[in-house]
Amino acid sequence: MEKTAILFAGPSLHGVDTSKYPWLDVCGPACQSDIYSVLNHKHYTRIILADGLYKSIPAPWHKEILLALEMNIEVYGVASLGALRAAELNEYGMKGSGKVYEYISSNIVDDSEVAVMHKPQKNQWEAMTLAHVEVKYWSEKIEEEGRIGKNISREIIKWSKNKHFERRTKKALISELELGLQDANKIVRDTWFSQKQLDLANLIDSLDKIASEKNSNLEKNWTIAKTPYIYRQISKDTSLLPFQGEDRDYGDTITNFLIFIFLEHTDELQKILLKIYSEYIELEIVRLQSQGTNEDYVDFFKSYKFEDCFLLNDLFENTWPKVETIENLKSEEQDTITNSINQELKKMNKDFRLMSKEAMRYFDHLCKLITFHREVRFTNTDMNELLSPNTIRELNKTVLNSLMEGEDVDVEARHAIYYAKQLIDSCSIYTHHGRLRMYTLLKESHSFKILIREWEKNLKTLANGKPHAFYNEEIDHSKLGEKIRELNLKIREVQPFPVESITESHALLFLEPDSIARIEYSLSEE
Repeated sequence: MEKTAILFAGPSLHGVDTSKYPWLDVCGPACQSDIYSVLNHKHYTRIILADGLYKSIPAPWHKEILLALEMNIEVYGVASLGALRAAELNEYGMKGSGKVYEYISSNIVDDSEVAVMHKPQKNQWEAMTLAHVEVKYWSEKIEEEGRIGKNISREIIKWSKNKHFERRTKKALISELELGLQDANKIVRDTWFSQKQLDLANLIDSLDKIASEKNSNLEKNWTIAKTPYIYRQISKDTSLLPFQGEDRDYGDTITNFLIFIFLEHTDELQKILLKIYSEYIELEIVRLQSQGTNEDYVDFFKSYKFEDCFLLNDLFENTWPKVETIENLKSEEQDTITNSINQELKKMNKDFRLMSKEAMRYFDHLCKLITFHREVRFTNTDMNELLSPNTIRELNKTVLNSLMEGEDVDVEARHAIYYAKQLIDSCSIYTHHGRLRMYTLLKESHSFKILIREWEKNLKTLANGKPHAFYNEEIDHSKLGEKIRELNLKIREVQPFPVESITESHALLFLEPDSIARIEYSLSEE
């Protein structure tokens, strides 16, 4: 039987038998770009979103769902992240289902009320903690059955809402109940159920009875604006398509691995950073080139399309304009500007040093791209109008510093550098996408297996590999803060752009305050 629907689910699917639904493809929790990827490569008439990855992995993007709805695909949200997205996008045609969705739709709800910690795919995504919505519906149910009183039920729901989702475990629930009940353990063991799982099972069962077809009758009074941002975001997501499967739900572990690479194999990290900087500038060059064509941004899409790219064909009828590339635009003047950019970067960031011959090649290519990006970006307007006020202030400061040190300054080259730097800053290289892309490139390197073995050995000898959420409570944060500032300053040596104001809050190495403990795994013992 043809698969007409796809389900993204993890913990909410644990214990639910889907084998009796031959029309349903089942994937794990969705992350950013998964729905877009489905639109690009598969023809489904329904998408069911239950669970999504979050925190260390970017969650599904609203625009992905809107693209599906624009293509007349039915999109259902249920149970967890799906219920949240359905409540947010209901007016655009996304369909919500179940009690969790009803609760979210009629209340101001924090995302953490549906969030759980869970095991990976090999353990069937089994939940390790409880969602607040699950505790709420369970407590109300056993109160209705007379197993607990109204006051205890209210106290449990209040406790659950105030408890951090990473520590809202069944053991913690029993401990809280024991304050007012002697048989708390037995009550939880005999009566516990997951409303999220019930909602999902009910939705799948109801859809099994309804014929699946293109949602052509959906009335839409909106269309998605084809802005540069959506194309830039989709192109970044598409570049992550090799990063799929079991790896992607280990976001915290990947962050830890990258910090280890930074500390122990800085030369490897430098090569990866230079590659990603070049990728982002290349993306923007293609987008800017495509602006002059009749089909705005089409070639920007084309650069990242795969065969049978249904979404692109549907939107643009597979008509691709031809654009020039950097290889076709070499000149003596360009070489002069490129050499000047190389020298100006070294003046602005005197801590930067190239750590290998391979890194030198990547750096030279990056300087050429910065030159070409400036040429494509150039307009008849004042060059300063292409930069934000903050970027202009930073640029002027570097010029003033160089003049005070008696250095010659090529202002034109510095403008080109800051066009590129502003672009890279907007791409958030140091956040979710940058982290995942760095891991993907490392995974493709010939030394990946050696690095992984060395890192795993390090984990076994330090901190006993405790999960960061629990280990986080045991560290001296003031001492760790000093180490973070040292490490953030060290990044000046690795990447070429000037960095004027590094502070702990900038989280330059993805050190989010709530998961800061991960770095301790990789620090050498003093």
